[in-house]
Amino acid sequence: CFQVCFQSRFVFMPGPDDAGPAGVLPQPPLPRSLTTDLRRVLPTAHFASNPCRLRYATQRIVLFRHDLQRRLLRRTLLPLAEPASAGPSPSALWGHTALTLLQQGHLAPLPLLAQPVYWQHDSALGLYPLPDAVVVAD
Repeated sequence: CFQVCFQSRFVFMPGPDDAGPAGVLPQPPLPRSLTTDLRRVLPTAHFASNPCRLRYATQRIVLFRHDLQRRLLRRTLLPLAEPASAGPSPSALWGHTALTLLQQGHLAPLPLLAQPVYWQHDSALGLYPLPDAVVVAD
């Protein structure tokens, strides 16, 4: 464990239910008062905002902890059901979610009433220039 702790980089991002401003994007990093013990154990830990941008070699990666697919489905105007099926397949749902993110060029493609945004930091939610990978998880 000793080698893994010192030779690896750990990135911790706040999620929707973590400490901080509730429901407003982008979320600031976890407060230092909550992470002091973990920082002592993992000196290579990085506490990032949500969303977070990483660069690995020449690759640009955006990490986003948010239940975006559920929020988009709740506000869908036209059903995504496929014929003779109980509903859309998971791959079709993720395809629609990915297409929405790419077409909007923004990680919060919802109305402000559905997803509040700090206007001063709205540029952190933009997908320009387009990254090599976008990871949406939670």
